[in-house]
Amino acid sequence: MTDKNSQLEFLTSDANAHVLAFLRGKHCHSDSVEPLDAIMRKIGGVEAYCPDPRMFSYVLWHRSDIVIGFCEGMQAVTLRLPGLSLAEILSDGGKPVAPLGADWFAFPYNEPKLEIWAFRAAKAA
Repeated sequence: MTDKNSQLEFLTSDANAHVLAFLRGKHCHSDSVEPLDAIMRKIGGVEAYCPDPRMFSYVLWHRSDIVIGFCEGMQAVTLRLPGLSLAEILSDGGKPVAPLGADWFAFPYNEPKLEIWAFRAAKAA
């Protein structure tokens, strides 16, 4: 496992800059982290990063050098879903996260199809 400083350096590519800027100073609740973390642990090559767990900072997951999802706040998880069916995403409760662009969608952390969407986010990375 990479140490936190080198992991953050690894993630600060142009592709992730807007996501890290969006997350700066944000926090999350363990209720939203635990379901997505359990799913992400099943996916090969996905790593988690949290800048300060003691302060309940945001948590993000990445595959290679691409952030594929994160938790911030108390009720939703956000996934990067480039090129996937907008109608299908919306019908499963996904909501666009406008500040991040067209590829990012927030889902309720207890969405029954969250595992399907997390696997799709990982595959797209």
